[in-house]
Amino acid sequence: MNEEKSGEPVAPGNAANTFKHSCQDKVNPNNLNYIVLINNFWEVHANYQFKPQEIALYLYLLDVCNVLFWQNPFEISYRQMERGIGIGKQRVKKYLKRLQAAKLIKVIEGKAARENEPPELTKIKILERIQPTDQEGAERIQRDTLTAGRERIQRDTLTGRERIQRDTINKQYSKQIKTGRERRKIAPPAHDKILDVFTRENQKQNSQANPAAAAAEFVRHYAAKNWIFNRKKIGADNLVLAVRAWLKPPPEFERRPAPPPPTRDQVETTMRALIDARALPYDPAAMAAKYFAHYEFNQWKAGATMITAGNLVKSCEKWLTREPEFERRPAQKNNGTPPPPATAEELQAEHERYMKNKSHE
Repeated sequence: MNEEKSGEPVAPGNAANTFKHSCQDKVNPNNLNYIVLINNFWEVHANYQFKPQEIALYLYLLDVCNVLFWQNPFEISYRQMERGIGIGKQRVKKYLKRLQAAKLIKVIEGKAARENEPPELTKIKILERIQPTDQEGAERIQRDTLTAGRERIQRDTLTGRERIQRDTINKQYSKQIKTGRERRKIAPPAHDKILDVFTRENQKQNSQANPAAAAAEFVRHYAAKNWIFNRKKIGADNLVLAVRAWLKPPPEFERRPAPPPPTRDQVETTMRALIDARALPYDPAAMAAKYFAHYEFNQWKAGATMITAGNLVKSCEKWLTREPEFERRPAQKNNGTPPPPATAEELQAEHERYMKNKSHE
């Protein structure tokens, strides 16, 4: 049972080792080692200083290769790489070129589909670091690795004195830049230039005003406003506009006079026409007097509307058709004199009648 194909006997321990190696060859035919590849990547990263996206892309490719039982090279689409690390196609191509330049992978571009040929996906090959076969090669790699690490530490680490000196220089430089920007930012136009613009504009407008006095007033005004005109700093581009706006006379605010309220004769005429047209049992003169007294006390305001001759008819219609607090008594026609005022008993009776009708509703 424990014989090889050649027929020679094999010890039980050797048979187990043979079975183990045969299974390992089926699972990892290229003998790739995850730990060796990761350590190799970080040694290369010490020299190349990869970006986080490039690190994520390489580790993702290693994971895909591991899932495929270390098939090397293996096929993978750009869309899968985009979804794997969440970046676009152009950036994936850019990072693949950088990893290929570092000799960590090899990219074999695919081909588009043709008439009689199916499409070919992009192939990625994980490159192993060539291990030295002699002691000299091992020492050379160790020496190069230590040198790169020391250079990186020396480059990235600064002494306290150098860091303080660098920060002091940067602060002084930033202060100089800020001071220069502020000076350029708040520097007003030259007074001579402002005076020339005022002189030209006065000549165009045939104005008899003194340009020197106007320019001095202009400078005092806008200096107090930090030289802001229409939310912008006054400079060479908008100085003429600012001067023209300064010389332009302020517009006179013309307020239209409010329309006059209706007269008593207009109210009485309108009430008489409405009462006669509807055959209402009201005295037009008395109703007009009540209407006139009510709205004259309220400054001729009906809510938010001013009562004028234009809306007098509509207002009188509302006055006649609105629900009163108690029914209006019809006026007695006795030579045009108003009816006598109601007594307390009549008012109480009208109020009770109103409340009774209100309760039935």
